[in-house]
Amino acid sequence: MADLAEKSRSPYALVWRRRIAKLAPTIDNRLALASVALRSQGPPYPLAAQTLDELKGSATNVAAYHVVSADFKPARAHELAKQVFSQHPGEAIVTSTYAYSLYLQGRTGDGLAILEKLKADALETPQVALYYGLLLSEAGDTNKGRQIPGHCPEDGASP
Repeated sequence: MADLAEKSRSPYALVWRRRIAKLAPTIDNRLALASVALRSQGPPYPLAAQTLDELKGSATNVAAYHVVSADFKPARAHELAKQVFSQHPGEAIVTSTYAYSLYLQGRTGDGLAILEKLKADALETPQVALYYGLLLSEAGDTNKGRQIPGHCPEDGASP
């Protein structure tokens, strides 16, 4: 409906995009909201500015993840990951990126400590469970990893 409202230049496009961004606050949905807000509102574009401001942490986290993963300027990458984590310590994806950064620095125990502060359901999301399992394996705690849904059974067969 939101796409249709936008294509027809309906004044309800902004209403639909707000609903979608509220129900499913993914980066893509929030960027679409900001885009429609820029076309619908006049300066100083309050909704677009607010939405983009809220996305700063996510954007920095994505950048930190890619820099950490590519091992490009690792000191800067680790600093970015730490900075975003300090600003958004309760966000599971941000926490997992920082934990992975700590792991790459040889600080697996510190990475596990911050991951284990997350709620159990956050640890079970695929994006976080991957790093949690990696750090648990590195720490030699394979029994705890078995508690993560979707793990391979003891016989090694795929789930």
